[in-house]
Amino acid sequence: MVPEKQVFKRAVLVDFLKPGIFTVGFVTGSVVDRRNNEKMLKVYIPTPPNPASGTIVIVRESDTRDPGWTIQGAIKAVISGGIIGPDEIK
Repeated sequence: MVPEKQVFKRAVLVDFLKPGIFTVGFVTGSVVDRRNNEKMLKVYIPTPPNPASGTIVIVRESDTRDPGWTIQGAIKAVISGGIIGPDEIK
């Protein structure tokens, strides 16, 4: 399999630690859960202040929230610790 040129497909918010607390993640692709034929998303969650380190979570698409942010805006928010970046969630 050849990696695509655009690594991050879109920015999303996913629950972090408990429901209602969100963290920024980046969709890197999808997989199918063959037990129920459900599409799952591969989401990379960067670890500030070094966004090159992080973790991958596999989540239902319905368990993500689209903040309406560009990938660049979300990356700026992560790197700056939230000082720079989008100022609203759609």
